[in-house]
Amino acid sequence: DKSGGKIVLPSDEAERFLLDYRSLFPEIPERNQRVARQADETRILFNFFGEPYYISQYQPTESNYKEYYAWTPQSTVGEITNRAFASMQNFIEDENLDWDVLLNGHDSIVSQCPIEDAIECGKKQKEFIELPFVSPIDGAAFNMKSETKAGFNWAPYKEKVNELGLKDIRV
Repeated sequence: DKSGGKIVLPSDEAERFLLDYRSLFPEIPERNQRVARQADETRILFNFFGEPYYISQYQPTESNYKEYYAWTPQSTVGEITNRAFASMQNFIEDENLDWDVLLNGHDSIVSQCPIEDAIECGKKQKEFIELPFVSPIDGAAFNMKSETKAGFNWAPYKEKVNELGLKDIRV
């Protein structure tokens, strides 16, 4: 029903899949229960930077709960990118580089630089976006991972179609 007919599974198979998934990743339903409880009790959620989301028009519906479950990771990723973007711009200005930060794409940064600086530019972006975190739930340390691409336009490289497009680079 939820996929609008794009995915067709018998109910028993779908239930088995959910049980398997939830048994493999029990932290996900546990987290969702914590988020729902916090939304119900306080009407405030927090991202990993401690920034609040005030739920002003609270309605306990399945759709709203999905929004609440997604808010913390989406907000955290957006804030990581905002901070990395600002750090990259400050670095460029402080070092007087011929680089430009062009786009904050919510979970990505696009910059331009002379071709001979592409590796160094990619390394700096990676450094700024891969911030260390400690989980407020279990104290586990982690970093958001990233990848770096370089090219002469923003579309992906495709042989005989976009030979100057973005290719993965190791930094």
